[in-house]
This record gives sequence, C-alpha cells and structure tokens, in this order.
Amino acid sequence: MFTITRIFTPSNYDLNKPLFLDIETHGSDYNDVRSVQLYQEGQDVVQVLDTNEYPLIQIYEVIKDFHVVAHNYSFEASCFANDLKLHRNPFERFSDTFLLARIALPRLGAYNLAAV
Repeated sequence: MFTITRIFTPSNYDLNKPLFLDIETHGSDYNDVRSVQLYQEGQDVVQVLDTNEYPLIQIYEVIKDFHVVAHNYSFEASCFANDLKLHRNPFERFSDTFLLARIALPRLGAYNLAAV
C-alpha cells in the first residue's frame, strides 16, 4: 500500500537508485505540465507534485542527476525540455519501459500501461 503525498521531500531520494517519473499535462500541451509524480523503490510514498506549488524547474534541479524511469520516456523528456526551454535531453540516465515492452513483447500490439 502506498501513501500519496503532495509535499516535496527531496531528501528522501537515493541518487544510487532509479527514480520513477510520470507527468500529467493540461490536455496535449507539452508546455503545460500540471503535476509530476515521483516514486523510488523501497519507499511507501508516491509524491504527486502540483507545478503551481512546486515549479518544474525546482523539481528538475532535484532530480536531474537521477536515473529516471518512465513509460514512454520521450513524452516526459519533451515536457521537461519544452517547459524549461532545454535544447537537449533533460536526463543523462534514463530507461523507457514503453520501449522495453516493445522489445520484450513484440507481438502484443498495444504497449500502454494497461496492456503491459
């Protein structure tokens, strides 16, 4: 069972472990990030951070050096890059579970989270 918190506690994260990331936007606009969800293995808390309370740049400064794991990483990366006006991949270390699912399950047909 996980607890959901809306209080940003960056000191809870271990740089040596992957950080799971999910972004919610307002509609399909990559430049309008509504919230960022963060989870790290071994914790019982999922942090759901409203970008009105915690600006995306503040979140990014804390997590930019982590190995980020996301389903369809290119979406999360595009959101950070567009919103923060970055002209590069925002994270040096990342894993994309969407891509991994396509490699591991080539005949599945659909690779959204509900399908895999």
